[in-house]
Amino acid sequence: MRQLTPHYFGGMSYARLNQEGLQWPCPHEEHPGTAIMHRRSWKGEEGRFARGIGQFSTVDYRPFATEKPSAEFPFVLTTARRLYHYHTRTMTSRVDGLNALLNEERMQLNPVDAVQLGVSAEDTIKVTSARGSIKTRVVITDLVPTGVVCMSFHFAESPANVLASPAVCSMSVVSELKVSTVRIEKATGKAVR
Repeated sequence: MRQLTPHYFGGMSYARLNQEGLQWPCPHEEHPGTAIMHRRSWKGEEGRFARGIGQFSTVDYRPFATEKPSAEFPFVLTTARRLYHYHTRTMTSRVDGLNALLNEERMQLNPVDAVQLGVSAEDTIKVTSARGSIKTRVVITDLVPTGVVCMSFHFAESPANVLASPAVCSMSVVSELKVSTVRIEKATGKAVR
């Protein structure tokens, strides 16, 4: 890597890495590494992007097009990632320390909605969309607004993507996985599909 991309990794060596952590770009042996990207360029120029030209553009908010909350499916489900796991946990589920931190998915539900549904912390709920149903436990939090619920797709025991819409966003031409409408009911039994 040092030979192929010296402007990013030229200053990184096993000897330095064994003594200290280094962040790229680190173009030469005397360079301290770049703790925070984009404060200055790799040449040291203040206020310049370290990589690329840094062109940004804004996009006006457009509400999701395919599903709107209704009497049948009054909640908007958005999927998220959890800090300790990724994808479907095929690798991270094998790490005892990560499982000790988070060993199951719990859907986030606003306290106002929880009262209206008669759901308490730790209850198991059934979440249903037009495409399927899953069971999961719940955590009550004001991190999500009323009418919105959130859960990750990492856990096979509560696979949120079963609920996801197959619609494609016309602007980005990617799946609208993060937006589905669902209904929630208190459930009995273990949180499994």
